Amino acid sequence: WTWKFDPEIFLRSRMEPEELAQAACKVALIRGERGMATLDITADVAERLGGDVPVTVIRDAGHHIMLEQPIALLAALQTLLGQWRNV
Repeated sequence: WTWKFDPEIFLRSRMEPEELAQAACKVALIRGERGMATLDITADVAERLGGDVPVTVIRDAGHHIMLEQPIALLAALQTLLGQWRNV
């Protein structure tokens, strides 16, 4: 496993929440407890996405959840996908 980063990611326009609201698939928000996305920011994004968006907070994680709490992230993703499968 190696960390990879696309240096051209910032050359493209940013995806706005209004664009996500038009997504043809389900959308969820996962944030680290100590991450850059505060509770206020997360609530605002969820509201812009229609309000009925699952939000999961991963405890003891900052911005790099997959590095800081990989097992908790995996459990959250499995739970979310399992819930969506049963809808």
